[in-house]
Order: sequence, then structure tokens, then C-alpha cells
Amino acid sequence: MKNLMRISIVATVIALLLGLASCKGTDEPKIQDIDLASTAWSGKVSSKTASGVSIEIPFGIVFVDKTMAKMEYYTDPTSFIREVGYSSFVWDSINRTKVMRYVKKDKNIRFEGNNIHFMEETWIIHEMNAQRLTLVSRTENMQRAIWIHLTRQI
Repeated sequence: MKNLMRISIVATVIALLLGLASCKGTDEPKIQDIDLASTAWSGKVSSKTASGVSIEIPFGIVFVDKTMAKMEYYTDPTSFIREVGYSSFVWDSINRTKVMRYVKKDKNIRFEGNNIHFMEETWIIHEMNAQRLTLVSRTENMQRAIWIHLTRQI
């Protein structure tokens, strides 16, 4: 009888441990493959300076269709862009929207042709669902990586 009780307790403990292990979250956010065409997003672009100071600017993207997107800078991004290492950017305060092509493939989005150097590269989709979109680039040095955190508007 005592052996049966011990076996029962051990089996219960093992079942609880296996149950807890299967409930454990992962560090990797879930990526839902959503159609970005005809959606609008706003949020921020952030990174760190060479000395480790956090910097960010408000930012938005409208995915016009399956190949074209509009980037909107709500404030002058010149200092941010220079801090992340691109010195040739010139701000156009009249036209705050930059049109560019994009290609979404697997877990990446490639932006091209907007003459804003930090955007013209392949971005890793870190998180994507119906309400949130997070992209990251320059991951070879995560301390200086550039992050785009967006919330869906339409």
C-alpha cells in the first residue's frame, strides 16, 4: 500500500512538472503572416548612440499595396539618422513622407528606394500580428540595433 502511494505521488509530481514545462513561454514572439497591403501603422524608431544613450523618433508606415509603402516622419529625423551612423541624410520639412518599395519574404521585409539610408535594408520581423509590428535591423551588434515598434491604425 505504501509503495502504491509513493508511486502515485511520484507520478503526480512528474505530471505537474511536465505540465509546467509545457506552459513555459518562449523568448521568441509569435509571427502571424498578415497581409500588410492597405494598412497604416504608427509608433517609433529607436536605437542607441555610440555612447549607449537611447534615442528614438516618432514614425509611421502606410503599406499602400503589396509593393509600395510610405514612410512618415512626424518630426525631423536628422539627428537620429546621424546618431545611428548615416551622415548624408537631408531633411525635407515640406515633404515628410517618403515613398519606397518593399518586399516581404518569410521573416524579413526589405525596403528600397527612399533615400533614407537606415531604412534601405532588410529588416527582421521580430513580431507581427493584426495589431503590432516590430522590425529590427543591424542585429550584428544588438547594442546598436535599430528597432521599429508600430501599432496598427487601420
